[in-house]
Amino acid sequence: MKVILQRIYDQPRRKGYRALVDRLWPRGVTRDKAALDEWCKELSPSPKLRVWYGHDPVKWPEFRKKYLKELEKKKDEAHKLLQRADKKALILLYGAKDGEHTHALVLKDFFASLSAPSASKRRKYAPVLTDQDYEMLASFRFALRRFLTFSKTAARRSGLTPRQHQALLGIRGMQSGSMSSISDLAAFLILRHNSTVELVNRLIAANLVAKTTDPEDKRRVFLKLTALGEKRLATLSQTHLDELEHIEPELRRVLARLKDYKRIRG
Repeated sequence: MKVILQRIYDQPRRKGYRALVDRLWPRGVTRDKAALDEWCKELSPSPKLRVWYGHDPVKWPEFRKKYLKELEKKKDEAHKLLQRADKKALILLYGAKDGEHTHALVLKDFFASLSAPSASKRRKYAPVLTDQDYEMLASFRFALRRFLTFSKTAARRSGLTPRQHQALLGIRGMQSGSMSSISDLAAFLILRHNSTVELVNRLIAANLVAKTTDPEDKRRVFLKLTALGEKRLATLSQTHLDELEHIEPELRRVLARLKDYKRIRG
């Protein structure tokens, strides 16, 4: 069965069995808009684990381990949910903005493990890696390292640290959908909240970022780039796009080989 992750605030992209897997009902979503087949609270993290995690990306590896331990005791509930979905795609709905550190991602992997082949079967069909496979991985990692080295150097030449560059890019990227908060930026940078606050304060002092208040909730503060920040980021981004265009043939070559790579599965 295909298991799909979707943020409940997004428009439905495909049909399937829609199950909300958050313990708390998402703010601002009506029952009609949610269009749920069921609200599956029992497979969400325990209240104690949810409060401990607090959507802190730094805690993600440990949270994943703890949550999987909880799910091991809920295999019956997981199998029943799969049965209720029958032959439809199972769509796991969640409310968090950070799709890379949501418990729904762990739950999806847990569902995959329920139907994974046994260890003996995996050994039987274990893929044999070739010299070309190793060369492909080495070439890909080299291309990534070269681009990241270029990015760091370009940022410093423009008077920014690499992290400040990433922060400006993150704020600008999130502005295209909705205004970004410090929590959103912390998740994007995989930084602690306090470290993100210090980074933002330095960008504000440099007149690259400004704070605005949510008109509907005065307690919420959003971030946006100033005119100077927009100009600095635009110049730096154009430089990065030019570099990507320069290394595009190499990336296409590596990705084409990756496409041809066939991993044998049990």
